[in-house]
Amino acid sequence: MEANEEMIDDCEASFSGQLRGSNGPTLGAQMDESLDLCVHRHSDASSLVVLRDCTNAMREDQLDEFFVSPPTPKRNPTHRNYVNRTHIVLTAAERLEEMRLLEEKKSNKQNLRRKKRKCVKFVRKKKRRRQKKGRR
Repeated sequence: MEANEEMIDDCEASFSGQLRGSNGPTLGAQMDESLDLCVHRHSDASSLVVLRDCTNAMREDQLDEFFVSPPTPKRNPTHRNYVNRTHIVLTAAERLEEMRLLEEKKSNKQNLRRKKRKCVKFVRKKKRRRQKKGRR
C-alpha cells in the first residue's frame, strides 16, 4: 500500500514539475506523456483503478464490498408505544375541499372574535353610562 502511495506521489511530483517548467502548447502533451509513463511504470492493477477512476463511478459498485449494514430492527406491533403511522394521500379535489373548510373555519373564528369584541365594547359602554348616571 505504501508503494502505491509513493508511486502516486512520484507522478504528482512529475506533473507539478512539468507545470512549472514548461510554457505554451506543449504543456498538455507533456502531461499526457507523463501520465502514460506513470500508468505503464506502475502496472499494478490497483494503481490502474486509482488513476483511471477520477469520477468515483466505481465506488457505488464497490460499496457493498466495504459497507455491510446491520439488519434493520423490526418493531413489535404489540408493544405499548408502537404506533402504526399512516399518512393519507388526498386527491386534488379532496385537498381543495380540505383547504376550503380550513378557510371557512378561520373566517368563522375571526367573525366570532369580532362579535365578541363588539359585545365587550357594548357592555363597557353600558357600564360607563350607568356610572355617569350614578354620579349625577
